[in-house]
Amino acid sequence: DHKIKVGQIIAEIQLLQRIADNILNLIKMQDGAMKASAQLEPVDELMELAYQTIKSRHPLCRLEVQIPQETVLVMADSSLMLQVLINLIENAYENDNQAWIKLSAKRVDDSLLIRVSDSGTGLSPTSLEHFFEPFPSDKPQSNSKHLKTGIGIGLAICKMIVDMHQGLITIEKNDTSGCTF
Repeated sequence: DHKIKVGQIIAEIQLLQRIADNILNLIKMQDGAMKASAQLEPVDELMELAYQTIKSRHPLCRLEVQIPQETVLVMADSSLMLQVLINLIENAYENDNQAWIKLSAKRVDDSLLIRVSDSGTGLSPTSLEHFFEPFPSDKPQSNSKHLKTGIGIGLAICKMIVDMHQGLITIEKNDTSGCTF
């Protein structure tokens, strides 16, 4: 019983640290104090690190990673792009911890398409237009299937980071009733 409580306390501290880091990053990005330091990065390494990070934070997360067969390099700030991948995956998991989540990447002409898809509960039509704005969290309250742990800034941070890299981030409903970023 004591070990369980200690584990829960540690998990809560880690969550608070991630929330504090997200708030600080949001402020820095809005003030223009955070800049991307881009260099050529192997996409497979970013994807593998995102997988390892998610599995260490959420061991029960049903995450599948489809790494491209060929070596794909992307001009990116690896720590910022890693934060995007982790935020997108955690957003899917926290909305429905029973959902399957897939992280994939592929080349499309001269661009790189990275997708995070889930089989979750989907999106409300009203949330789509404000999805990347800070603070309007559309996450359900905690129960056995849903974990409301964020405050609604993770996706705003993702958009700002992708914009810093001159990329594009979108969201759409997918065939499994979930969504794809």
